[in-house]
Amino acid sequence: MTDVYRLLPPFQWRGRRYPLISRTVSFQHENALTRIQYRDGEFVDMTGAKGFTFSYTIPMREDIARGPYKNLFVEGLPVLLRDFRNRTADELIDPVYGSFRCVPSSFTEDSEPQRRDGVDVKVEFQHAPQFAQADPAINDNLQSLNGLVADAGKMDGELTSKRDWRQEPSPEALTDILDTINTVGVKALRQVDKVTGYLNNLSLKLEKIEDTADRAENPQNWQLRNEVRRLRDAILTLNKRAAEPPTRKFRRLTRNYATTVSAVAAELDMTVAELLRLNPGIVALPSIPAGTIITATVARNV
Repeated sequence: MTDVYRLLPPFQWRGRRYPLISRTVSFQHENALTRIQYRDGEFVDMTGAKGFTFSYTIPMREDIARGPYKNLFVEGLPVLLRDFRNRTADELIDPVYGSFRCVPSSFTEDSEPQRRDGVDVKVEFQHAPQFAQADPAINDNLQSLNGLVADAGKMDGELTSKRDWRQEPSPEALTDILDTINTVGVKALRQVDKVTGYLNNLSLKLEKIEDTADRAENPQNWQLRNEVRRLRDAILTLNKRAAEPPTRKFRRLTRNYATTVSAVAAELDMTVAELLRLNPGIVALPSIPAGTIITATVARNV
């Protein structure tokens, strides 16, 4: 078997060499998952790769006495622990990939009763690349914040543009049409309620004026009282008629061409709500086809 390991440089951390009994190097890509509305599956938007993660198992044992590896447990373990507790970045030399600027991540020590010459230490490092420094004359903090805001906005814009073109309208479009019709009807009813409330308020004020004229017992106020009473009676009669269902006559028409519900209602001088109430069969239709028989109002008594 070809031995390539003997040709590799030794592992180093903060300028000190250590032997290895296992080694793992890994990294992974970041991504954003985007659902497809009303469909199975999803799109994956790749947003970049994470940094390298280096994991090693170091035998800090006294019986290893070859070359530079002497007194690893007695002298080397305290130095390794001290260097690892220092959280600043430093150079790590990986035997395969070479030099990287890294920060210490995790430190785990394992002891085995069968092997009493020391311990095995599992260490992990995260790649922390050094970026170019800005001009010292410029406010570094301000530049960094502005850059982060610009990058974040750019990324949000890119993800939005990628996501929006996949959006599909709701398949239940008829519900939206009926909601629109209902909204128009509700607004009309609110307007009627507002006018009715105004008339009731006016009637109450007229009643108060009439009571005041009666209490004054002045013949000069009788004409005013009579006019106020006549106006109040007219308002009450108007409200009573508005509350009663109108007497209507109907006619049946056959549509000779396809058209929309709102167009037919306007042509027949009816509201959309009235047309749908008289013709429930066209509620579920996006448009009124040719040949449809329509029931319409001939006259309206108020």
